[in-house]
Amino acid sequence: MIILLYILIFLYAGKVLWNFYIPVYISFFWSDKDKEERGVSLAPIEFLILAILVAITYFDKSLSVLDLGGLSLGIVGGGLIILSYLWIYIVLKACEKSGS
Repeated sequence: MIILLYILIFLYAGKVLWNFYIPVYISFFWSDKDKEERGVSLAPIEFLILAILVAITYFDKSLSVLDLGGLSLGIVGGGLIILSYLWIYIVLKACEKSGS
């Protein structure tokens, strides 16, 4: 079970980091034509991974992530997801206004 927990933590962290990285990459390295033709949305993945992590840590009290488990992990993890999507919105709006 611990290996599954570590795999899910790695996947979740990677997806949240992806959310922080991708708008910057799009803003600086994609042309306007590329921006119109492409779409990147893997939103359900992080919610699914977080739900599984919450379930695992809720039912097995010996497992935790940064000393968080169960619902507290869900709240912190959900907050990270919201923060990452807010970051995407801010970066893309700022680049839209600056003409990048």
